[in-house]
Amino acid sequence: MGNKYFHNYLITLGFSQKEISNFINGSIFIYRPHKNAPVVKYIHVKNNKEIFDYHQRLWNENNDNIFIAVNENKSYIIDCKKKPDSSKILSHPICIETFDYGVNSEGYEDTNIETISKYYIDSSFFYQFIQQKQRNKQEVDKDLLLNLIALRNDLIKNTKEQIVHLLILRCLFVKYLEDRGIFDTGYLSDILSSKSPKNLISAFDEVCKINGDIFGNKRINENEINIDTLEKLFLFFTTDYQSGQGTLFPYQFNNIPIQLISHVYEAFLNNRIKRGRGIYYTPSFVVDFMLSMSLKHKVKNDSRLTVLDPSVGSGAFLVESFKILRDEQAKKSGENKLSYNKKIKLLENQLWGIDVDEDALQIAAFSLYLALLEDEKPEFIRKQIKHSHPILPALIGKNLIHGNTITDDIFRAEKFDMIVSNPPWGSVPDSKNNIAEREAINNTDNKYPEYENVSDYERSQAFLKRIEKWQKPDTLNIMIVKNSVFLNKNTYNFRKDFLDKNQIHNFFELSHYNKILFKKKTYKSPKITVEIGASEPCIIVEFKPYSGKDNYEFNYISPNLTKLGEHFELIQYTENEKFQISKDEILTYDNLWRILVNSDYEGFEIIEKKIQPKKDLIVEARAGFQPKKDMQQSGKPDFKKIIEPGDFEVFFQKNKQLSPFNWNQKLHRRRDESIYKNSRILIPVRPLKQDKLKLRGIHVKDEMVFKHNIVSLKLKKNGHYIPNNLPYLGIINSELIGYYIYNISSQWGKGEEKRPALRNVDLETLPVKKINDESHKQKISELIEEYKNLRRKGKNGVNILDKIDEFVFSLYDLTEYEKEIIKEFYQVNVERADERLKQLQPKDIKNYFSAFKEVFSLVLSAEHTLNASYHISQNIGAIIKISIVDKQSENNISHDNTLRILRFVKNNQLKETDKLLREEKIKIYEPNHFYIIKSNQFKDWTIRQAYKDAKEEINLLISKLPDTNE
Repeated sequence: MGNKYFHNYLITLGFSQKEISNFINGSIFIYRPHKNAPVVKYIHVKNNKEIFDYHQRLWNENNDNIFIAVNENKSYIIDCKKKPDSSKILSHPICIETFDYGVNSEGYEDTNIETISKYYIDSSFFYQFIQQKQRNKQEVDKDLLLNLIALRNDLIKNTKEQIVHLLILRCLFVKYLEDRGIFDTGYLSDILSSKSPKNLISAFDEVCKINGDIFGNKRINENEINIDTLEKLFLFFTTDYQSGQGTLFPYQFNNIPIQLISHVYEAFLNNRIKRGRGIYYTPSFVVDFMLSMSLKHKVKNDSRLTVLDPSVGSGAFLVESFKILRDEQAKKSGENKLSYNKKIKLLENQLWGIDVDEDALQIAAFSLYLALLEDEKPEFIRKQIKHSHPILPALIGKNLIHGNTITDDIFRAEKFDMIVSNPPWGSVPDSKNNIAEREAINNTDNKYPEYENVSDYERSQAFLKRIEKWQKPDTLNIMIVKNSVFLNKNTYNFRKDFLDKNQIHNFFELSHYNKILFKKKTYKSPKITVEIGASEPCIIVEFKPYSGKDNYEFNYISPNLTKLGEHFELIQYTENEKFQISKDEILTYDNLWRILVNSDYEGFEIIEKKIQPKKDLIVEARAGFQPKKDMQQSGKPDFKKIIEPGDFEVFFQKNKQLSPFNWNQKLHRRRDESIYKNSRILIPVRPLKQDKLKLRGIHVKDEMVFKHNIVSLKLKKNGHYIPNNLPYLGIINSELIGYYIYNISSQWGKGEEKRPALRNVDLETLPVKKINDESHKQKISELIEEYKNLRRKGKNGVNILDKIDEFVFSLYDLTEYEKEIIKEFYQVNVERADERLKQLQPKDIKNYFSAFKEVFSLVLSAEHTLNASYHISQNIGAIIKISIVDKQSENNISHDNTLRILRFVKNNQLKETDKLLREEKIKIYEPNHFYIIKSNQFKDWTIRQAYKDAKEEINLLISKLPDTNE
């Protein structure tokens, strides 16, 4: 199949001659409809071996989700996230789909190849198709990590762990040089198969001729390498180590991105060090996103700027910074690529890092050397090795410093143009190994005043304060830290100090992105099981130093994870997930940090102006006792009834036969027995999915004990307990209080933690309004009893819960619109929380238009009304076209597949920052109609959003009316 036929094939798919000319390179046609869309590669192949070769290469590069292989008679969609297997290359699941169509259309005129056409890609249907088909990715970094850990586990049985670590890192670099063509194919495997430690050390000595820190100053002696170690290293570098299948070595180190190699090795080391406590590294797409937001803009003004990572780890941020600086310098100097000497100067003068782990510095140097050599020809590197030229600059001890950022005085005389990092998360442990850090953060000797407002010995907070010593007035900082730094209530002083000394530009609260960021995942293989990730949700904050006293505004963005964002690793947000916040405002209303994670300004105003001011009663919250693992009896048994969270549902104790518990035992935490007596409300500490974002409480009066998985609530007025808590159970179990606690909580709803919990400090803020009218107390008590009777009969009683909610809404004087805000919250987060239901449906947009029309009709004459048509993209975006028409022309809303303006607008939105998709609301006006374009998520097309949009259009219409006072 020649190029002529390949061209005809692409034209048949809808590509223009110009597109083909611009995007074809030999047998590969690369199409990307916009900057942030995944690339689609069409590759002309002659046989199945070529398909396998391309698959192996693209799997290792880890950039593409799929590619389309085209031969004379068929087209295949190959899954690039599935591990290559030459025996299964055209079978499911590696081959997602096959099309009986080649470049010669004769005989295939009726074959439907629309799925792989330009139109399907441009309209995002293709990406939707891939999302549905592509399951259980087997990415190269995770696969390599599992094999590395399996190798390490086998080697340390007979070899010192430190030697194992050095051997693997050095062999990886030799293999990289082999894959780059510096050494002959099979160079490393031949050495390992010789079973000669001397030969392996000689190979390392050859690499050392180009100097640098790649092997450091730790020499390995021949007697530290045994034959078994060499045999296992040989197996690793010649086969798929864990499965031992054939002679296939699946990895190509000249194609695996540098970030992935370094990330994998960092995770490999951490697993060794942390001993099962969980490992994580910054995902590559997050590194790209952070630098595209910051460095890529800043470098346009100054390509000589300096970058510091004070927690450098494997060097991921510095490697990508090097590439950005390298390319910009080459561009400004008019060179195709920067000369080798200029790249060395860049490394030595512009990139800096600190880490407390010496092994991490070794990996960072390793990574930077790979980046340095990345675009050099093999002949150049081979020549330098042959003539013993030390072409790799020494970095460790100069640019890369071993030290503790929190305690050590490093780079005293240096100021940096940019600081970027993912610093350590969590509190400094209270152990003898961490005394210096804890004393520094505690500012014991007044040597570290910057830590004055750091709470709970939090390392993330300490790093955010420590970097002040390296800042210039215009230094740009971008950090990724755990979200509790800005959400926990006890960090208010830190937040105030931070806002006073820094000007935030962008604040990305990424609780809902935990699934693809640092959420713990377990990866299993034939030999090992390893846990990767952490349970902590995070934020990305971009800021500069600030010395002024004036107020300022910043962007607070809290995106929900969509299927598109998850599958193609994009930070995607809509109009309703971005807020402009002023410094003074967020200092005054500290709850705003937490409320905007799941709500908006209108929700904040309900809480601040309608719910919180109604706090008439004091809530006393006490958790139950904490048992010990081995409890010893203290004397004669004293059995009491014990209630567990599973014994009750909302309002209703379903298990009347509670188990006995011997109270006369030595407990870890006993608690005052008064919390187990008298009128009280019990709620589980850990909300469940079936609780539907409400507090699941019951009212009890009988004595019964409970553990620390239950909290007892008692209400006080003027220092005295309320004698009967039953009527207030209706308030505490209501949608209104559920909405309140979910939004102001520091933990619940603030990320997909393993076990989100309600904290006493949050529960004691519950704004419980005193019910003064006795008839109201009786009414709500009767509704509760009616619900319990229905549950005893096996009925659901949902209508009773609705009546209680309405009663509570009235008690707090909520307007109909304010009620709609809370109802929308439960619609989005409960009724439509399932992934299958989050996306907009035709019935939703019809309901939206009905509400919009109802409001907008208030400003129309009796002779006019509204018509509408809509289109919902399966992947991104939805559009509604609204027209003002004569009453006799009124029609029902209809679907219109010709609303191509949606694709035009969405393509423009996608041409922004790498890995960032801004789906902000767009309005377009024409003489007889107007368009509203938003995301295709249900949450953006609710009844409340219809009210808001209609009101906005009415205000715009009124603003254009002539001023009668002129």
